[in-house]
Amino acid sequence: MAEKVTRSICRWCHSMCRVQVHSEDGKLVRIEEDPTDPRVKQIFPPTKGCVRLAGAKEYVYHPNRLRFPLRRVGERGENKWERITWQQAVDEISEKVGKLKDKYGPE
Repeated sequence: MAEKVTRSICRWCHSMCRVQVHSEDGKLVRIEEDPTDPRVKQIFPPTKGCVRLAGAKEYVYHPNRLRFPLRRVGERGENKWERITWQQAVDEISEKVGKLKDKYGPE
């Protein structure tokens, strides 16, 4: 399959630079600055040295990257975890945030 180029916006910092995402068979090949971004020539220096873009592929495919939610089952520091569903994670987090809001207020 041929390499596909998709224009997108980098969200790893507040600059929100326009980028081109190169993929092949649905897998990231590389990310580079979008040369059609008018800000490149006007405001921002070229981001060829941006460490976020340089490390994007390693970040996405790192073998130790978390891909699903985990819940602590042991004591803090024991490094014991169990895998839970996304719905369980959202429910537990919203319950805890609700308790904090009730205790301390919504501010």
